[in-house]
Amino acid sequence: MGKKYRYHEAFRPTGTNVNFVQVAEKDKIFIRTYERGVEEETLACGTGTISSAILAVRQKQCSLPLKVKSPAGFMSVRFDDPISEIILEGDVKEIYSGELING
Repeated sequence: MGKKYRYHEAFRPTGTNVNFVQVAEKDKIFIRTYERGVEEETLACGTGTISSAILAVRQKQCSLPLKVKSPAGFMSVRFDDPISEIILEGDVKEIYSGELING
């Protein structure tokens, strides 16, 4: 379904990232992201996590700090109101390394 909405006519010409969010508890959501440019589901997405957290708090009355579970693990999001500072915290894992060769 991510690919379907990523290319939806409402987001033309460049498309969009697609986040699927489930409220698990008052202070916890689950998120999965189909990411533009990658054209697949990704393990985590910072902007998707933050925007989903903001909507969960504002539309679903979730509480802060909000725990966010993605395929990569848990993160925590908090922000003030009106939003002037957003804090995203979580573990960092290297999942890939590569070498760019010129020419």
